[in-house]
Amino acid sequence: MSVGAETMVRPQGLNAGTRAALLVALCGALFQAWLAFLYLPGLDPGFFGSRIYDEAWLALRAGEVDLPPRLLRFEGHYAPNGEGYLYHGAGPLLFRALLAPLVDLTEVSLAPLTIFFWTVLGTAFYHAAFHAAATVARPEGEVAGIGPRFALLLGLACWFSGPAVVLGANHALYHEPIAMAYGLTGAAIWLWQRSMAPGRQLRRALPALGFLAALCLQARPNLAVALYLATGLGVLQLLWQDRLRALLLPAVTALALLGAGVAGYLGYNALRFGEAAVSHGSFEPSQVQYGPIYWGHESPDGNRARTFIDHGRFDPARILPNGLIYLLAPPEPHAPGLYRATQRLFYAATLERLGYLRIEGPGAGMLFLWTAWAGLAGIGLWQAIFRGRGTGRGRAGGLVGAMAPMGLGVLASGALTLSYATITLRYHVDLWPLLAVPALGGIGWLAARRGVGQSGRVLVIAGLIGVSVSLAVAQHYTKSFRTEPGSFHAPWSRAHCEALVRARGHAAAHAVAGASGPAIAEAGDGVAALARICRDPRVR
Repeated sequence: MSVGAETMVRPQGLNAGTRAALLVALCGALFQAWLAFLYLPGLDPGFFGSRIYDEAWLALRAGEVDLPPRLLRFEGHYAPNGEGYLYHGAGPLLFRALLAPLVDLTEVSLAPLTIFFWTVLGTAFYHAAFHAAATVARPEGEVAGIGPRFALLLGLACWFSGPAVVLGANHALYHEPIAMAYGLTGAAIWLWQRSMAPGRQLRRALPALGFLAALCLQARPNLAVALYLATGLGVLQLLWQDRLRALLLPAVTALALLGAGVAGYLGYNALRFGEAAVSHGSFEPSQVQYGPIYWGHESPDGNRARTFIDHGRFDPARILPNGLIYLLAPPEPHAPGLYRATQRLFYAATLERLGYLRIEGPGAGMLFLWTAWAGLAGIGLWQAIFRGRGTGRGRAGGLVGAMAPMGLGVLASGALTLSYATITLRYHVDLWPLLAVPALGGIGWLAARRGVGQSGRVLVIAGLIGVSVSLAVAQHYTKSFRTEPGSFHAPWSRAHCEALVRARGHAAAHAVAGASGPAIAEAGDGVAALARICRDPRVR
């Protein structure tokens, strides 16, 4: 902790580097605003699930947890009686709770605003952390502030060759919780780094870290693992260093917030799935069931279902092969033939041993999407492992040592994400902290070189590669999860929903005309159930 503190000083005033950073941040935020409110809303058809969280808030206000299948479609998870549930966390409902008094959610989707807010917030926090890491203290006491050129390069790489471009390119259901977790994780990493600065103490940051972790659990549990572990290690670190001299209130508050987050998460699971420890539908017909299986779109004996049944949702054996794809896959828009060849090689190597690991396009490895950040992360890891205990420029790597608890949390979260049976572009964002945390040390090392020099030219080239690939992949990504007729995400009319219910042989389909006696009551129950399952959503 003391080494990390020595490597960071607070910039004084708005120097040229700070002004350059603020200018780039403003341009990046304006670009995100253009994507969210001008470009994407004009695309037709729209994105799947952009109204689901609005519906979820309206339903919750009415005392309901289940959602209309016509809105959930195959992404829902269904009870035997046809009630549909969203398996994602309740985090995005926070925005609805705050803005519902001001906005008619039956008419207006808050998905663009939610994704915009969390994406800009998270990128701003990451940018602030990277900018602060570029100000390092030399052993002899000389202070090197960040120059405008380096600040400009860092800012451009952060806003235009980072997760913000991917997150802002799509308004589908999946992006709201991912964007929220990205924002919360960025805030936590910045807060942890800030607590390492001279004159600041970790104890002051612990309650805020606990709060961010609890919120993240309702957005992306796999990323919440990082924040929970980092906060828990921070509490242990505080108690170990200060012993009985420690003020227990910050530690107790942080732990209480972590516990409250877990209680809320388990309670929400119990409402939806009947068991607190269950967070996802199953393949068993007697339980809350995965949507494509429930409606007959997929077979329980199909590749994907058998993979989850035989190998589990999370399998550590997937970490290495999945990690190679996430890191090294050629960018699909630039090299489609090579990308497809890589997929074929991946399936040949993994299918028999690990089952069917689904790869969603458009694809590109992080080495191409975020080239500069991959390089900076490599430098940071090198400094932390081999030179972090040394002197001179090697002390820049001490920042990673100070960030070790957060780094361990990020590593655990990354391992969980990599062990899942789906590889997709949006999960790259969940893996971003694996690059961001060690990149702090790489940035400090570059800044300690008294100017970027030759390294700056390499950074420019890497940044240009990342910007080019990120923008091209994002353009392709705007075509994903669109609600074209006949597609997996196509809208369900009432007639289509009723046809699915009847094809499934649901009890609601057995209502018959001309019934008499007890059959009339049974038929009436069936009609009411059918109307309930295929009801109109509250949103339009």
